[in-house]
Amino acid sequence: MRVLLIAICALALGGCMKSAPYGYVKEDPCISCGETWKFYPNEPGGAQSAVARIAKHCWGPCPK
Repeated sequence: MRVLLIAICALALGGCMKSAPYGYVKEDPCISCGETWKFYPNEPGGAQSAVARIAKHCWGPCPK
């Protein structure tokens, strides 16, 4: 009986779940399994570049 209880607790508290909790998608990493998020650096001046690309507006001299 004790072994069965330990096995059930190990499965229930074992880390990765079959379904992701609310707000997560299945492609998110399983932190408790040792997976981590991948971070990519922003481009320098990214906000100004995005405005220049989308709205055709420059914050200073416009690149040609």
